[in-house]
Parts: sequence; C-alpha cells; structure tokens
Amino acid sequence: MSVNSYSNVSNYPYYNNSNQLNPNKSSNNVSFKAGGYNNDGYSSSVAASYIQKQQQEQKQMEADKQKKEKWKQFGMDVLKGILIGGTLIGGTALVVGCTKAGREMAQTLTNSIGLTSADASNKLNDKFAKDRPTVTSKQVFEDILTMPLSTAAKNDCQNALISANANARSISPNSFLKPTSSGLLLYGLPGVGKSYSAEEFARIFGAKYAKLDVNSFKSAYIGESTKNIDRQIMPIIEEAKKHPETPYFIIMDEADALLADTNDSSGTNNEMRSIFLQRMDAEQLPPNVKYILTTNYPEKITSAALRTGRLRAVKINNPNYDNLKEIYRNSLNKLFGDKLDKNELNDILEKIPSHYSLLGPAHIKAVQENLNSVLLIKGKDGKIGQDELENAFKNAHGKAYQEYFQRCNAISPSVNTSYDVDESNLDYARGVARICLLQDGNLLRNTNGNLNEYTKLLATNIPIELMPRVINILNTNLQVNPDLKISQETINNVITKLHEKNFNINLQMGDLQAKIDNVAKEIEG
Repeated sequence: MSVNSYSNVSNYPYYNNSNQLNPNKSSNNVSFKAGGYNNDGYSSSVAASYIQKQQQEQKQMEADKQKKEKWKQFGMDVLKGILIGGTLIGGTALVVGCTKAGREMAQTLTNSIGLTSADASNKLNDKFAKDRPTVTSKQVFEDILTMPLSTAAKNDCQNALISANANARSISPNSFLKPTSSGLLLYGLPGVGKSYSAEEFARIFGAKYAKLDVNSFKSAYIGESTKNIDRQIMPIIEEAKKHPETPYFIIMDEADALLADTNDSSGTNNEMRSIFLQRMDAEQLPPNVKYILTTNYPEKITSAALRTGRLRAVKINNPNYDNLKEIYRNSLNKLFGDKLDKNELNDILEKIPSHYSLLGPAHIKAVQENLNSVLLIKGKDGKIGQDELENAFKNAHGKAYQEYFQRCNAISPSVNTSYDVDESNLDYARGVARICLLQDGNLLRNTNGNLNEYTKLLATNIPIELMPRVINILNTNLQVNPDLKISQETINNVITKLHEKNFNINLQMGDLQAKIDNVAKEIEG
C-alpha cells in the first residue's frame, strides 16, 4: 500500500470525513504500536506528518475562498454606496438650491470641510435696511452724537462712514463718490460694546450688513484660504454696486487674528492679510460699502490696515452709567419678562455706579447666563428672587474685573493707538479709579482718607486703560519715597514717563495746533 494511493485523507480507511479516527472501523484489524502500524512499513511519524499537511492545505483553501467572497461583497457594497450617495447628493443639491436657506446651509457645510467658502451675500442681514430705508445725512450725524465716543472719535466716524449715505452723496457727488476711508477699526476694553457699536452704526445708516468670522476664511487646502476671502467679500461688493442707494457694512470681530503682523511657516497668514487689505482699499470699493472691524488688541494690527484710504482707528468707551442702566433694563426685561420683579431690577441697576463699576454692555450675557442657571433649577414656573439677581450681577462684575486687569496689564505701546480721558464720562472713570486703588492696597493706605480726591485726580488725568500701569509706577516711586503723595505734579511726571515709553496719552490735536499757530505768528512777525 502506498501513501500516494490516497488522494485525500478522508479516503484513508480509518479516518472519517472530519479527518478524525473512524470509530466504525474495527480496531482489531490494525493496532497502534510504538514501532509503527501493524502489517505496514510506514512509520507513524510519516503518517502523522502527511495528515497534518493535508489538514493545513484544506484550511488554507477554505480561508482563501472566504477572503475572495468578502472582497467580492465589499466591492458590491462600495458600488452600491456610490450609487446611493450620488443619488442623495444630487437630489439634496436640487432641493436646497431652490431656497436661500438651503443654499446657505450647503455653503456652510462645504466651507466647514475646507472645500469652499459660503457666499456672504446670503449672510446679509437686512433688518436695518427694512426699518430705515431712507436716512438723511442729518439723521446720521445726530445719531452718531449719541454713541459712547469722544468728540474727536465721533468726527472720525462721521468722516469715515458718511459716503455710504446716499443723501450725503447727492449733496456733493464728485467728492463723496471717492471716499477717503474704507471704514473703522473699533478698539477698546473687553465688554465696552465694540460689537454692539458696530451693529449700531449699521442701524444708524439703515445698512445691510454681514458678520464675517476670521476662521471661516481658513482652509486646510493650499491656496483656498485666500480664495475664501474673495468668495465671502466679492459677492457683497457686487450686490452693493447694483444697489447704490443702500449702504452695505462688512463687520468682523477679532480683527487682530487676521491683520496682526505675524506669519506662519506656510506663509498663508501673510497671503490672507495681503488679499484682505487689497479688498479693503477705499479706491477699490463702491462708496456705499464700508468695513467695521473690532479688536481688543489694536497694538497688534498692522499699520498697513490704518493708512490713509483704509481704516480709521476709533476707541470705544463704556457708555455713561445712565445709558448703561437703560441698556441693562431693556435687555433683561426683554429676556426674562415677568420672571423678574421690575422694582428689584431697578434697585440693582441703581447700584451699578457704586457696586459694579466695571460692567459694560457685553456683560449682560454674563448676567443672563447666571439667571438662566437659576431658572433651570426652579423650572418653567420659577421666579428670579432679589438675592439671585444680586448674585448674578456680582458674578458678572467678577468676570468684568478679571477681563479689565488682564487686558490693561497686556497693553503695549503702539503708534496705531492713543488713549485719552473720556471727559464726557468721568463718573465711570472715577469708578474704575476707585477699584484700581482698592485692588492695589499699598497706595490706598497712603491716601490718608482722601480716597475721593485721589480717584478724581486719576479719573481726570489718566485714561482708564492705563490706570493699573500708572498705579504700579506710583507704587515704585512710593518704595523710593515713602512720604510720596498723589498730586497733579506726580501724575504729570508719570504721564511723561509713559510718553517716553511711546504710549500716546491725551494727545489733543487742537491744543497742538494752537501752539503751532502761535509759533507761526512769531516767525511771520
């Protein structure tokens, strides 16, 4: 008997189809011995090796067959997925393309994965244009006068934006059709209402406006970031050209994220900044398109953005306390309605100047968040109590306190910005000065009970953004001279030191021009 006579191990008489020993074959016919099979010359080791090899080959064949079946099924699934996906995408594109909301949704989705950027013409908000379809230049001037700005800043805003008003252009077409500025860069402390002011300008002009996000420009694909800028800005400009009677405002917060003098290894930031600056040049814009950008860090903004023909930097101050209380009253009543007791709210608002001096319009959101938490616990029928309302204001003021000192400590000198005393809002400045003195402690102990006098001296001479820095300088001087008293002379000395460090403080062009005129008269005489 030859091993080769068995083409499959299953043909071997003593093994069944499962390659196991066949129990139905009589064990009397053959016996297993240590030396080998009875009546056969093959060794047991050779037989065992043959059987093992046959088993392995059979298993490999079955595995190969299963693998082929899996790949075949995978291919069918992929093909089916492509067919179904293509059908769904085509159908969805057809449906969403029929409406503005659908187009905006599709563009947002594609922008989020970096393929393209949403067309900003679909983001235009026209609520102010509908409410105020015709606005005279006189109305514009009167409304800007109510803004929380210095007199010089109000003039800058009027000059920078007025060409967007169709009525103004009709007065002197040749002049106003060539605007001298593309818009404004609004800077100021956190919470003073820069974003609110940007929208307020849009309301004053009755403008359509779009709020752009710097992050929406960025893409993972090379060259797409710069293209995204054009995809969002150019449709607004093209629409504005078709409707010259309507102002169009492009609003963007955190402008320093795009216009800072920084770059990355790929050079993308530099390219994006360059394209944006080109699109912001007044000579390239129709007169009814204006940019309003905001930042907490004006010192980071590239000087190229603030050159003649582009943006004018304007500092936004906190509203005076009477206006601020009205803003809080209207907003909170609108948000919470009868869940707030009107008298209790009025009592809290009257404490803003004395207890919550650093609050600004933007901190309404912090109050809202705290009150929302209260209502979540109390349920639908819950009411907001006086203690809970007071705690909400305390927490919001704590946030305002942190933001104020963090920002003031980070301020650095810049040729692009100046800091002046807001003479129209000295109550707010006194409140800030009082908090700075209380926070410091060392200088407060040297006031000899003249806290009000010291706060007045600081408020009337030092811009609120530089008060913590001025107090630090005074403390350093106090260590050298323990008997130092705060006086007009010491304040003037500190201002001189800050000027030497390139801080632009209280630069009054009117005063400087008067000195120039006097010198000129002497020369001419």
